[in-house]
Amino acid sequence: MKISSKATLRTLSFILTVLILFISFASFVGAQAIGTGKLENPETKLTDNLKAYLDTVDNDEYVPIYIWLKDYDESLFYAVLSEKLGVSITEQTEEAYISSKVNEKKATLEKSLTVMKNESSARGITEIDIKTLSPELFRAKAKISSIMTDTEIQNCLNSGMTADEIINLSERNEYLSSYRSARKEVNNTVTANFQQKLDLSKCRNVSLDPLLTRITLECKKSYIYTIPSFSNVEKIGLYQNIEFENLEEITDTVGIDDEGYSISPLAAIDGYTYDGSGIKIGVMEVGYCDFSVAHLTGRNGLIESYESGTVGEHATDVVSVLAGKPLTVGEETYSGIAYNSDVYFVGGVSNLSALSTKIMWLVNDKKVHVINLSFGAGRGYSDIDECIDAIVNRYRVIVVCAAGNNHIVTSPGASY
Repeated sequence: MKISSKATLRTLSFILTVLILFISFASFVGAQAIGTGKLENPETKLTDNLKAYLDTVDNDEYVPIYIWLKDYDESLFYAVLSEKLGVSITEQTEEAYISSKVNEKKATLEKSLTVMKNESSARGITEIDIKTLSPELFRAKAKISSIMTDTEIQNCLNSGMTADEIINLSERNEYLSSYRSARKEVNNTVTANFQQKLDLSKCRNVSLDPLLTRITLECKKSYIYTIPSFSNVEKIGLYQNIEFENLEEITDTVGIDDEGYSISPLAAIDGYTYDGSGIKIGVMEVGYCDFSVAHLTGRNGLIESYESGTVGEHATDVVSVLAGKPLTVGEETYSGIAYNSDVYFVGGVSNLSALSTKIMWLVNDKKVHVINLSFGAGRGYSDIDECIDAIVNRYRVIVVCAAGNNHIVTSPGASY
């Protein structure tokens, strides 16, 4: 049988048309899946415990959830940071920027001291160095930032820190302050923009995390399945306000000797000279610290508390081991590990909600360098561990967590 050339052309044309339509449709599907995620299975972004919980409730029932948003482009963050500093900066140029500021302040102080020495010599005064300057005068002569208070400067001078060390610490603290402020600003912008996408008629009790790209809220079950379609959603989980163990009921008075004084095994080691000068330590506890005990009164370093509450043994023990001042009892001298450090204490951290709210005071307001968490709840990696990890990575703070008292690693210790 013969096939005409016209029939052949019609057949080929039809096949080509179908092929083009198929490729176009496939490209469209791919673009949609990558760009918006609308064709993606929504359950891929739901945690297992949330999926299990959703199977037990009706469509119109409100469910407590948390939403983690995807990491934003770091160039956005450094653009905000550059605006705050008034100079273009990237992760690669940070150290050079800080060093230039430190050298500038060192030169300013050296010039000022030279002038003062010359003037003093003319009046017959031969001894003058940074130890003879008041904190206010030291700040003026070094022109260091206001991020360090006069009390903090005085404590550094009392501890024997050199002028160069104080200036270096001040400028690094100043940069850290700007860094964390910019980070918080970008995070808040990202979460606020996401909130505008939500259908608030199907949500309630919406709370934006003050430090992280994380949102907690209650949503109708039926609406939860639509949230993964938003392009910057990373994960959605069942929100549980985890209650932390009150360690006062299960812990011995570790770190306190029979006379009630703080003990530091490290300080007893020959050659151990670290005293924590210039370092800001945040302490978060379920209970509250008794700051009236002998080894916590009259310290060189500051002690400031977020709020007051009923004092307890465990919180007092922890602060004492960290920062108790040297005291001699009989022939033995006891001290905290970092006895000249500045301590910022937060008590009443009984659950995840309290932790999320109060940790901002330490990170953003007090600019602490390290935070100690001596409490725990449950086991395995949980929402709180993920929050701690994100705070460490985004705000450049060291967090030390208790591993647990029951031969298992508890949260937030699992964040290690």
